[in-house]
Amino acid sequence: MPKLLSINSYNYRRGGSDVVFFEHDAMFRTQGWDTAVMTMHTRNRTFTVERIFRG
Repeated sequence: MPKLLSINSYNYRRGGSDVVFFEHDAMFRTQGWDTAVMTMHTRNRTFTVERIFRG
C-alpha cells in the first residue's frame, strides 16, 4: 500500500488552500493510500503520524 505524509500549517479549514489540502488527503484515502497529516496548528482534528512510519 502506498504511503503519503501530508504536511500543512493548519489542521483545520481556514480558507481555500486548506480545503484543497483536506480534499486531496480524502482523495488519496479513497484510492487506497495510507495517509497521515502533520501540521503546526491543530483545532478539533486528531491524526497520528506514527502509523505511516511503521513497517
